[in-house]
Amino acid sequence: MTASLSSRTFRTVPRVIAIALAMAVSAVVLTPASSAAAGENVSVTAPKVIKKGGAIRVTVTTGDDFTGTGSVYFRKDDVWIKSSVKLVVQNGKATGSWTAASSCSYYVQLAGAGKSAIFSVVVEDSKRYAISSKASAASFASGEVVWVKGTAQLKGKALSSAKILLERKKTGSTKWSTFANIKSSSTGAYSFRILPSSSYAYRARVSGASAVSPPLVFTRVTEDRTLEFRAEQLQSALGAAKSSPKAVAAADLPSGVDAARYQEFAKGRLYEVTKAGVVRTWLVYSLIGNKFTSLHAHTGKLGLPLNDPKCSLLENGCVQRFTGGSLYVNSSKMSPDVYVAYGTYPETEMLAAAWSQVGYEEPSWRHNKYTTWLGSNPAWCMTFTAWTAYATGHSTWVPNSPTYTSYVKTLKKSGRLHYSGTPPLGAALLLDWNNGTPVHSALLSSISGKYIYTLEGNTTDGSGDPQRGVYYRKRELSDIWAWYIPSQP
Repeated sequence: MTASLSSRTFRTVPRVIAIALAMAVSAVVLTPASSAAAGENVSVTAPKVIKKGGAIRVTVTTGDDFTGTGSVYFRKDDVWIKSSVKLVVQNGKATGSWTAASSCSYYVQLAGAGKSAIFSVVVEDSKRYAISSKASAASFASGEVVWVKGTAQLKGKALSSAKILLERKKTGSTKWSTFANIKSSSTGAYSFRILPSSSYAYRARVSGASAVSPPLVFTRVTEDRTLEFRAEQLQSALGAAKSSPKAVAAADLPSGVDAARYQEFAKGRLYEVTKAGVVRTWLVYSLIGNKFTSLHAHTGKLGLPLNDPKCSLLENGCVQRFTGGSLYVNSSKMSPDVYVAYGTYPETEMLAAAWSQVGYEEPSWRHNKYTTWLGSNPAWCMTFTAWTAYATGHSTWVPNSPTYTSYVKTLKKSGRLHYSGTPPLGAALLLDWNNGTPVHSALLSSISGKYIYTLEGNTTDGSGDPQRGVYYRKRELSDIWAWYIPSQP
């Protein structure tokens, strides 16, 4: 039986975040992920990739004694729509087929016998490009990392070193925008990490081709997330357990934390943190995990994690915040270490990123990595401050202004500036040189008496060398013309 999909009958689902998901190339038997998500006795065998204009042929199986009818549902954005495809089940088995114009996700509903797990079919474009992707889990809670992985292919073979565009759009919108791009490996594989925060739909695309991956609803939850739950969820990222769960000593619990447990694995640690009765579990791993361990883990100044690492940022950077500070790392050759900034305020993320840039020297006057990122060539002290915010995933914290004059004007208009009082650590500073007019920008690292210690771009090292770059500087408290807190609007 061949039929086209119809959108005449549909049902809405709760607002969710959609992430593009597709399978690899060969056929696969899909069984329900859980009884809550799908009927335990309904499975579907379907192709993973078909040629453009080809038919999707599926086999549905359930209990041997079941005879009845079924329907195929497909997803459009965050809405499941009942198609016109009808399945007739006899003695627990049915076959069906339909055509699809583009990659899509489906499930089968059998009357009186439950439904199958979601399955996806990738449709090649006219040039036979195809791209698949899959998410690391079926749900996420705020602050949890999600892996999106997949494979790019051309005519059924791996597409190596291909530019993969990750696109997103707000739920209900029709406009897709590119928010990241990466290259596939020699096997055509790619991987990307995100911390979803808003209701966006995500998909992957091969640059220069019309091939896109199909969407999958990826549900945001607010339920407790225990150590055991996340250990199972993140098994592939963590590896084998190296210890049993252990309680964090009461003396090592930060203020506001009721209890905490941790467990060590081959590739990292999990920390279960209970605050005000809410249980959340955070991943600490990879280079950030190694640095965390070298700084005495939760018994050191950093304390307990507040979220999973936030990755896939500028320069393929990652940042993770803890109760006592932040750790930051990126992939640039000039920043081979993992950098730390201590403190209980959110701006420690920006300061850690700023520390990773100390010692950078611009190749020529106002032509450097920060002005290139900005797309213009101003006096770039404020551009560096904005870069540290963008580099840690906080694009709205610091105005991304084309000139210093417009930077100051934007801040004045926003009402964010403070003209008196001692600024807190992590504040963004506007400095003047005793003439009553701001001419420079910096991030406040520490205060000692009448002196402040700052991280600055477009400055010299203070030794008399005219070379300009990013440096750690000692200034006077009286040099501050105004200040604001980046994390506060």
